[in-house]
Amino acid sequence: MKFCPICKKDYNDDEPLCPSCGGTLLNGSYSDSVVLFESEHEEIILKLFNFLRENNFSSVQYYSDSTSGSFYLTCSAAEEEDCAHALSDFASDNPGHTLSDAEQTHLEESVSSMVQDFLPDDNASTFVHAADKYSDMMSSASSLLIVGILGFVFIVLVYFKIIPLDMSILFYIFSSIMFAAFIIAGIVSFFKAGKIKSTISSENQLLTRIKDYLRNDYQPVVIDSSVSEEESYYIRTDDMKARIASVFPEADALLTDSVIEEVYSELYPSETES
Repeated sequence: MKFCPICKKDYNDDEPLCPSCGGTLLNGSYSDSVVLFESEHEEIILKLFNFLRENNFSSVQYYSDSTSGSFYLTCSAAEEEDCAHALSDFASDNPGHTLSDAEQTHLEESVSSMVQDFLPDDNASTFVHAADKYSDMMSSASSLLIVGILGFVFIVLVYFKIIPLDMSILFYIFSSIMFAAFIIAGIVSFFKAGKIKSTISSENQLLTRIKDYLRNDYQPVVIDSSVSEEESYYIRTDDMKARIASVFPEADALLTDSVIEEVYSELYPSETES
């Protein structure tokens, strides 16, 4: 299969040129292709292309766009992260002074942001089921109300000298404000918990529908045995995400990732057992 990066279309024939725009067709599928680097200078693109090919990145290709006047270096989605790190090392080391100072600076600036996309995000969110959110919110609401009520009981006991403490009027004012805030926060949390509770049923239904779709209707991706397990995993999960997004547009990314993680081993048992 080949594709035109300009028209963004796939073609099944072996024609070298795109029948629509006349541009050179690249190997593979457009949906599996990502742009690694863009430059107005073909020379730097060729240097990077040769470097990556010499390091066995077989999916690397490049093309030019006459409309933008730029040259583009591409690779498959499976090799994107490794290519990005390789380019980062190449930009830093510049072996044999392959790049000029200007080219090296340009590459370092472009690749640094690219590599950041693959670094772990300490603040990255994970999917939390609505039922778990509801349970946590109810627990927080109950704790706040209990503290607030017990606080007012303590104030009353002190005021009526049942607890023999000599407190100023400021104690009663500030303590009352503080414990009232606890009670108000608890009531607000109860209302929030109620809203979350109303989403539990619809979320569970959506999760069940997606799992049933993957188990019964989804066609697992068959990949050549020469492709590494890591590359196979990324190709398959990307395909699963795309299919889920097309069938269930209401499913967000975190929910989708959670379902894929749960069902993947069922669809590809040999992968997880090896």
